Amino acid sequence: MVLNPFLGPNQKEDMCGIAGIINWDGSKVDPQILQKMAAVLAHRGPDEEGFYFSPGAIGERLPAGSHLHMTAQQINGDTMVSVGLAHRRLSIIDLSNGQQPMCNEDGTVWIVFNGEIYNFREVRNTLARTGHLFRTSSDTEVIVHAYEEWGRDCLTRLNGMFAFALWDASDESLFVARDRVGKKPLYYRATDDTFVFGSELKAILVHPGLKIRMDLTAVADYFKYLYVPDPKTILDGVSKLPPAHYLIATKSAVSIAPYWDVNFEKVLAAKESQLADQLFDLLENAVHDRMLSEVPLGAFLSGGVDSSGIVAFMSRESMQPTTTCTIGFDDPEHDESHYAARVAHHLGTFHSEFIIRDDFLGTVSRLPTIFDEPFADSSALPTYHVCKMARQRVTVALSGDGGDETFAGYDKYFKDFVEQFVGRLLPDQALRVMGAVLSGRGPLQRKARTVFSQGLRAPDRAFYETNTFISDMDLSNLLE
Repeated sequence: MVLNPFLGPNQKEDMCGIAGIINWDGSKVDPQILQKMAAVLAHRGPDEEGFYFSPGAIGERLPAGSHLHMTAQQINGDTMVSVGLAHRRLSIIDLSNGQQPMCNEDGTVWIVFNGEIYNFREVRNTLARTGHLFRTSSDTEVIVHAYEEWGRDCLTRLNGMFAFALWDASDESLFVARDRVGKKPLYYRATDDTFVFGSELKAILVHPGLKIRMDLTAVADYFKYLYVPDPKTILDGVSKLPPAHYLIATKSAVSIAPYWDVNFEKVLAAKESQLADQLFDLLENAVHDRMLSEVPLGAFLSGGVDSSGIVAFMSRESMQPTTTCTIGFDDPEHDESHYAARVAHHLGTFHSEFIIRDDFLGTVSRLPTIFDEPFADSSALPTYHVCKMARQRVTVALSGDGGDETFAGYDKYFKDFVEQFVGRLLPDQALRVMGAVLSGRGPLQRKARTVFSQGLRAPDRAFYETNTFISDMDLSNLLE
């Protein structure tokens, strides 16, 4: 996680910003529009900016300090596609090199990349043995050469968090990809004449070709889930690239395909102790890989199992005390900062805490500029403040996010287990009777009625109804 006061939940990243415009009809990409797209992403990459134009943006003036690459070559005979790529950089690795956009040796492949490839050294060594030459020590260049060697199959060899767009001038195609669990965001808009993309929705909004209209089906999704699931966005005509998918855009078509998914069919034949040892090794290696940085690095520490485990691995890995940060609340009922303090003391970390006492409305008023579309997870408030505080001490931070999803830590998973258990244990008639008998209005009666009624349903339907914010009937009545 790169710390930034604009960060919100699920934006935990070695954070850069990317954007681009492809004009299939050959009309020149307007450098001023691309500059504005990059400018609204400056908070993602405050260190540097760079641009690539083909054909060249002759006579156009770019901001001082920008890296500019231009080509005037004509491709495919009489046809010409106009390309503009932009990058805002936050430097984490290879601080003196690695400027983007970056190309291959002959300038036919160009990339803008947001993220980090943890195994780039191993992939680089493999490519070097096949004859590839490298000019930098950046992971960005490894992606370029991996694409040259393996094409879109390069994604299966990359271990990391990433979103990138790669322009291949040899066949006039744009190759866009997102990491396996979607840590890096990627928005796009495709029309017959133009393909526009960016790390955030606000970059797409800069493009003058977009008519701003809400997608009413996305509004319905928001009421159901309290966010807008991919591939939709709140705006009609703008999409999110789903995690573990890639996109190929050409003048004639845009195609999207998955390159990875979780395999639930594989059964591990091992003892619990062996699986525990494997899990320990996986977590230790994952933390090791994420601690590769040339800038100050720390961690978010809540005192829970997930973040405490991450900080423990970090403390084993580092010779220096780990920098940890936590958020507390003035209300003792919701304050858990004392748990974080105990873990920090046990592990000997350099610990800081910030108690949120007021200005909730001020924080809420800033959230729309961060998320760009409706998002109703209350964790956005403490996450914003812990990022803002931690940024004063470190540039990159690790966190325990994802542990509850991976290890069923949320209450909803236990509720689902109970509902399925009751549904298997009791016959349907008994479930109906029990649901009817429990007619009280108290919280326990309501919960019990829910368990018995959901026990009558198929597991997937029961999980859906229990874990959505509003019922289908109420939503239908609301939107009429």
